[in-house]
Amino acid sequence: MNAQFGPLNDDPRGVRPPYTVRDLDQVQHVHESTDAWRTRVLADKLAALLDPLDGIELGTCDRGVLAWLAGWDIPTVGTVASLLHRAREGAPARVDGGGRR
Repeated sequence: MNAQFGPLNDDPRGVRPPYTVRDLDQVQHVHESTDAWRTRVLADKLAALLDPLDGIELGTCDRGVLAWLAGWDIPTVGTVASLLHRAREGAPARVDGGGRR
């Protein structure tokens, strides 16, 4: 497994790897309005959630849930993004209908 997508033992400080490093793009710029900053950060968090899903067909409900998740805090979005990346890199899903435990 790619080291940058290993298990998280602490709250992420960013929404992209390396998750242990604070993402300074999430900080409001000096001459940026609060509304512009919130819009920019929300779009960035949504993009971070969509990145590991590249090439996967998403429906309206899928996109709605991802947009909702993007509104959460950095530790939550970073954890979900990390899980999506790790799931993408993991072993292929079983096609015989059997679940993993």
